[in-house]
Amino acid sequence: MDALIDLSPAAPCPQNFNLAAYVLRAATQTPQKTALTVYEEGIPRRYSYAHMARAVFGAATGLRQAGIAAGDRVLLRIGNTVDFPVCFLALAALDAVAMPCSVALKDREVMELLRKAHPKAMICDPKLGLEEFDGQRLQTQQVQAFQTLPPCPPDPWRSQSPWLYHFHLRYIRPAARCFACPSRGLGASDDVGW
Repeated sequence: MDALIDLSPAAPCPQNFNLAAYVLRAATQTPQKTALTVYEEGIPRRYSYAHMARAVFGAATGLRQAGIAAGDRVLLRIGNTVDFPVCFLALAALDAVAMPCSVALKDREVMELLRKAHPKAMICDPKLGLEEFDGQRLQTQQVQAFQTLPPCPPDPWRSQSPWLYHFHLRYIRPAARCFACPSRGLGASDDVGW
């Protein structure tokens, strides 16, 4: 019987790799092609690769000017809007560590994640900000304003950067369940580790 799934080993990640550059490479080949569709109140809003590239790399410029650098951990507390992929990819462009967080979590649950992960900054919807967070706080409107800045070229990821992405899987008990390691694949653990 033929296999339905290709179980052969995946090709190794290139030595110099940046997720944002990889995802948005179509901006030079097919700039007007739809990269993202977001439904707002049932109405589809389509964003081309060219638009997304300008927004992402402009936001990366603003985030860099705001002090975010390669390796910095940044919590994202953003709903299902175009702001989320723009912020996520802008952080990837800087080789910063994006830490998506569900907007459904209670403030005390988010504070537990913050306590364990020690992010440098948080980008959040204005309705979801935490007054208790003592790091740098950016609101989505600020990042939207960054999108018009000149583009910041993406930093290539190198094998010396062991933690490229950080995902919040779920909140089960007072220990954050997180994973991230591009060189070892994805997994889960009870503690956030660096």
